[in-house]
Amino acid sequence: MLDSFRAQTLHGATVHPDDDPDRWHVYYLRPSEPTWRVNARGIPQLLFLIYRTPVDRPGGRKGGYVAFDTEFYVPDATRALIRTALQAQTDAFATANGRQPRPVQLDDIAITSARCFLNIADADSLFFERVLNPARPSRFGKRVASWTVELSPDGAALVDEALRGQGASVFQPVYEIEWFAALPPLEVTATFNASTFYAFTETRDADWNFWGEDDYRHSISESLRQSQSTVIDVKGAFLDNEANRAVVDKARDWAQRTLEKAIEKRILLKAAPPSDEDRKEPDGIEDLRIDFHQHQIDSFSVLYREKSLVTDRDTVSGTMPALDGLTDVDGRPIDPDTLIRRVDLNHEFFRTLRVNVHVDADFAGLPIHSVETRLDYAGKPMLLMDGDGVAGDVDGEFRFTEADAVGRFVAPVDGPQDTYTYSYTVNYRNESRKLEAGPFETPVSNTIQTISVGDAGILDVKVLAGDIDFTAIASARVTLWYEDTDVPRFENSFELDRDHQAHRWQKVIFGPRRKPYGYRVKYTFADGREYTREVGPERTDELYVDDIFHTRRVAVRARSDLANHVSDINVDLVWSDAEHAYRVEKSITLNATNPFFDWTFPVITGSTGKLTYTERTVLRDRSEIVEPEREATGSTIVVGPPRPDEIVVEVFPDLLDFQKVRLVKVDLVYDDGAGVHKQDSLVFRGPGNPQVFRVTLRNPAKRSYTWTATYFMTNNAKHTVGPNVDDTEALILEMPVS
Repeated sequence: MLDSFRAQTLHGATVHPDDDPDRWHVYYLRPSEPTWRVNARGIPQLLFLIYRTPVDRPGGRKGGYVAFDTEFYVPDATRALIRTALQAQTDAFATANGRQPRPVQLDDIAITSARCFLNIADADSLFFERVLNPARPSRFGKRVASWTVELSPDGAALVDEALRGQGASVFQPVYEIEWFAALPPLEVTATFNASTFYAFTETRDADWNFWGEDDYRHSISESLRQSQSTVIDVKGAFLDNEANRAVVDKARDWAQRTLEKAIEKRILLKAAPPSDEDRKEPDGIEDLRIDFHQHQIDSFSVLYREKSLVTDRDTVSGTMPALDGLTDVDGRPIDPDTLIRRVDLNHEFFRTLRVNVHVDADFAGLPIHSVETRLDYAGKPMLLMDGDGVAGDVDGEFRFTEADAVGRFVAPVDGPQDTYTYSYTVNYRNESRKLEAGPFETPVSNTIQTISVGDAGILDVKVLAGDIDFTAIASARVTLWYEDTDVPRFENSFELDRDHQAHRWQKVIFGPRRKPYGYRVKYTFADGREYTREVGPERTDELYVDDIFHTRRVAVRARSDLANHVSDINVDLVWSDAEHAYRVEKSITLNATNPFFDWTFPVITGSTGKLTYTERTVLRDRSEIVEPEREATGSTIVVGPPRPDEIVVEVFPDLLDFQKVRLVKVDLVYDDGAGVHKQDSLVFRGPGNPQVFRVTLRNPAKRSYTWTATYFMTNNAKHTVGPNVDDTEALILEMPVS
């Protein structure tokens, strides 16, 4: 596949290598600008008629008419020079690497989409009254586009002077093209963090006075703090330029859309107050205080790696050269007077309808033998024109056998007749059946007709591997099918893997493609497991098969004294997705040598599975502590028993977006009121490992501490959270609420 990030310029053309190291002799050409299309004698396909007397039309006075063709193609003579230069490079590479020389293989870039327009000063105004073109050139062959422009009297004089001069004319065609390319490795990590903290306090204070009035006070207070944040990180080995930044922006957009879709399918965090049962006053108690705290965290990540096929694009323009100085294939100067004519009002041009016909189809790559077109006007066949005038094809037909051909039809104007008809017949290779379509009635104002592949009765779909991670997925078996009223259902199956990332599905259906096609994908994991995904109908000619999985990451940390108190902590983790009958398991052991572990595993995008874990701790005295199964609600799991006679608080910065936060200072204070007092300040300047606040306890019952976090933002704002009283040993910092 074409490597879009490596290129060189040779003889005015852009040359890309192939991204496959074994195809070091293959190159792809991209022209630097459009040029005149010339006939077999090397003369530009151009006709310029100057009206001796301006013509009055509803849109104003007209002074001239010009029609010409352009092409987006590296000329054959230039190709020969490029091939010679590349062969020298290839031979040098073979010699330096001890390989057998190979002949250079030179291909054109495979354009997937193209459109064109004419960039001319004052278009549709003072000089150029009306510009007609097909809006898109042929995607195959020399990418020919046909243009017609009607000029004002001043515009005709301007174009006449420019075409007869030296240097450049006034016409500047612009081609906007897209093609498939291979990019260097990209890694995109998109993380979503949500947190809800709910606090409920209820106080009942009763004072029954035997001699005076009774006193009763009942107070309730509630507080709710919620936060959500997303962090998108793009990494890749490529230069920082405008084109590559566009690729990064595209990856960010993809990650944002993926997160939004995943968030929609997850259960949003909801804080719930204590139940009536929780608030029930115990018997015999007159004074009551209820403190209820609820803290929920939801966090997940999507990991996207890209080193396969994407669509690259470019906008290329070029100013057509003037006729003076051009030569034909024999080296003779081109006489402008053979292409520029002055005509009277009684010239046949003013009494004729002219229509150009293209076939936008890859005759070399498709099973098309030929396409025969027929145009009729006022009940009679339109005559076929060539470069020298009427060719005498009285049946009004033109036979296409290549994408670069242009059929030019002409007919005398019949005053009241404002439409013409066209029909076509497609002849296929190795097929006796034909496709006959039309006649189609068309306004005379539509002077350019393009017959596309879909109109030619061929199903032609390029299937490409999208963001599939072939380190986790060994292959993807794709099955496609199509059917219509007069087309029985047919299927095609094939494999996509690391070495085969593209497939072309072709089928002659002997009729226009009116309906979408269906497809499904069976993914085979590297460990042999399989998963089949049914996908909805599609109409696109380029089908990307994407990975159904995103990567979730969970960090497992030990809170215990692994050096003196705990020997091993055995943790069994299970991701279970009942909806898709999908399950992933992992067993790990934490000890003094390995006190933490990061587990990444594939998760079906949009699934509502859950992550559970069990832990078994082996102490130094060989006794064991077994904990029941728990569900992990965040991206960090802290396991193991607490350290004896001490409290160890790990402060995690995992949920912070350091693109918005410059640094965070966390002040922690412990005071048991009996002589143990400790305070410390922890500073975080970026993502990293947790920092620890450790206190040796004198009173084991007193395990709470006070913490305050001060956030210094990149926009110079400052936010303070706290002071808060907490007893958790895994303090997870969150983005402050603005």
